[in-house]
Amino acid sequence: MATLDLINELRRGRFDHVLLATYNFSADFFEGYCLRSLDAFRYADNVVAFVDHGIYAKLIAAEGRDRPKLAGRGYYLNPVSCHGVFHPKVYLFTNKRQGLLVIGSCNLSKTGFTNNAEFAGSFRFDLGKDQTHGRLFADVYRWFTRLDASESVSQAIEAAGQDCGWLRTTHDAPTASEPRFLSNLDEPLWPQLRVLAGDGISKCTALSPYFDRQPKLIDELDDLGLHIYSERKATTMTAAWLEHPSVVDGRVQITLTRYDEDGHERGLHAKAVVLHGADACLLAYGSANFTTPALFATPNTGNCECVLAIPGLPVEFDARASFDPTEQGVPAVVDDLGDGDDGFEHVGASALRLVELCLGKAGEFVADIRGALEAKSRVMLVIEVADHEPARLELRTAGEKWSARAPEALVQRCARLSAVGHVELGSPSGDTLVSNSVFVHVIAQLDAGAERRLVRRVQVALESAEQFHAELVRLLEDGEDEQLVRFFQLCNITISGRPRLRRGRLARPSLAAEGKGRVMGRRARALALSLHAAALDFIDRHRTRLARHAREPTVEGVPTFMHVVRAIFDVCDAQLQRMVAGLDQQTLRPERWKQCRDFVAAYLMRLEQVMEILVEVYLPSLAERDDLERAAPELRIDVSALRERSQVMLRLRDDIEEAKPMVSNELGQRLRAPYFRNDLLNEARWEIWRSGMIRSLQRLEASCR
Repeated sequence: MATLDLINELRRGRFDHVLLATYNFSADFFEGYCLRSLDAFRYADNVVAFVDHGIYAKLIAAEGRDRPKLAGRGYYLNPVSCHGVFHPKVYLFTNKRQGLLVIGSCNLSKTGFTNNAEFAGSFRFDLGKDQTHGRLFADVYRWFTRLDASESVSQAIEAAGQDCGWLRTTHDAPTASEPRFLSNLDEPLWPQLRVLAGDGISKCTALSPYFDRQPKLIDELDDLGLHIYSERKATTMTAAWLEHPSVVDGRVQITLTRYDEDGHERGLHAKAVVLHGADACLLAYGSANFTTPALFATPNTGNCECVLAIPGLPVEFDARASFDPTEQGVPAVVDDLGDGDDGFEHVGASALRLVELCLGKAGEFVADIRGALEAKSRVMLVIEVADHEPARLELRTAGEKWSARAPEALVQRCARLSAVGHVELGSPSGDTLVSNSVFVHVIAQLDAGAERRLVRRVQVALESAEQFHAELVRLLEDGEDEQLVRFFQLCNITISGRPRLRRGRLARPSLAAEGKGRVMGRRARALALSLHAAALDFIDRHRTRLARHAREPTVEGVPTFMHVVRAIFDVCDAQLQRMVAGLDQQTLRPERWKQCRDFVAAYLMRLEQVMEILVEVYLPSLAERDDLERAAPELRIDVSALRERSQVMLRLRDDIEEAKPMVSNELGQRLRAPYFRNDLLNEARWEIWRSGMIRSLQRLEASCR
């Protein structure tokens, strides 16, 4: 089986919604690395992480790097309780058209993502292009909706489904070999795996680092040949397993091995089973260890677990090659066993449960409290923020919720730093009942997702001309015109000596949406006009910046100067192509047709002015300083992109002709839309504009040779 580089996988793609389920959670790794450096995380504005309630309690009490700094402000952190532990490792990333899904054994930690020997798989979805795993994504999303979540977390999950409608698509029955997502929310995993594997199963091969203290599973599976793999010196398997009669007489094999790579020892954390049948094999991997709470229980009686099951594998599927890849396996002996500690944190439930604590936009804390409130005499809310003294506020009942007005200073502290709160319940006897603690959900910051997403898009667009183009394409494809207006308003590209961003060659999709999603006719024309003022303002701001810098250029400033030039070309191209789509087979009133002609002229004239600044001022100024030869290699990088965009512009009049717009006169007659002598699209004036652009391109290319 192929090796999955999970870090590189998470560097590909940009998503709006991220739903995570993990047992262990490293706040430093997640906040300091994932949210900052991995594209799959860092562009999302709706992030929810489900963790085991015992781990959540440890995070609440943690200090320094181990304590979450952004929980409740930059993402939701939701604890889940069950009889055992909440143990899944599922990571779902989505936007309106695409998805990435990772299922396996790796916790959300540095060791889980980089160091351990793990078993995981990744799947992608692309609406209209690659929908092979659509059912898998839908099943995983449905599973997230069923987890025990607070009200605001449930709303965040619902928002992902509303924004990404493809997650809720109904699918046909799965094929015999289609991967399946299985969980134990309703039924233990093992019977589900047996049914999916079909009849004729004769053997089970298992890989696991953790085991029950007593070998009960050997008795449960006495109808199967059993071969178990684990790690030498680290397994939690006890001597009782080796003393079981089926192991002693050789009917059950136990192999201990090592997991190293290029001399680097990797601790085993993978969990998987293979069921061998007469006609096919089934592989299942995920969070479930080879234990009773994982395979033979539900969350009410054991752990919460999930696996990915792949049925229909060939009979000759070699489990040993995956479970003992280093081929260092040897029969288990007592001296190679570990200490038998499963390493899980087991935390009891509080009689007074604080489900969620939100700080609303109006500066009011709202608490969802469950438990022994009938004996209350006074309910106090205690808020702790970093090194500040705890704040104590009396809660008042508000229907099913409890609330307290927050002082402004406390509101400001909660907005800057992750805050923690708990509830204290006084009783007539004088005893005080204390609830569990939770991170405060600061709704104003969690709801500011769309603006945060836009700010991140602007930051990315400022990095390079390629990134500007890519972000503009995404906004156009999403059809978010209000966001486009804000994008033009916020995006200010400075001309400086910043070096060019080197990220390899990015694909340059067309700025005109194609296929069935393309907006045509009156709607496209209206969209272009709605952006007109913001687009021209963006162009004029940056054209002025170009003119100012062109007279005193530097070689170091070439990348950002050309970044601005190409950004202006991209904006003009996007607007002009939208207008052409808006004229397709349309009949316009004369005043509307004039508005469209003036619209086109506004962008073409600005393109002409930008090219004049570039070839009449900027290049000669570089030559006067004897810098043109040194600048040529940097200029050449951008020339091909400008040529590509210019070729589109030079075909514009032909594109409008092919659109065949019509004009209705006062008599109601439909006539071919005419051009007038002063129109830039008039044949004579158009030829002058076109010839000038061609000459400018030729001069630019000649300067870069």
